[in-house]
Amino acid sequence: MLRACDDVKEAELDIKKARTARRLEMEFTKNRKVYKYAVRAEAVRLGHKIIGVKWVDTNKGDDNEENYRSRLVAQEFRNKSEAGLFAATPPLESLKA
Repeated sequence: MLRACDDVKEAELDIKKARTARRLEMEFTKNRKVYKYAVRAEAVRLGHKIIGVKWVDTNKGDDNEENYRSRLVAQEFRNKSEAGLFAATPPLESLKA
């Protein structure tokens, strides 16, 4: 059994329904052409950064009507060169002025 990655609800998930949700997510991703598959060794050889991913499985429904959802989530990473590109959010007080 899979566990939900939800802080509020730590319920056991049905593995067959979670796998079905994962398959639907991958079909959607492939149809949108979000990524191009690459062999890890080739990507490292070309100097590309490997981005870690994990599955987040949840049941958005209730006990009577289940609604399984799975998302493939990428690890957040920050380049040192991008640090100066983003400005901080100003305080609300300065927006009123």
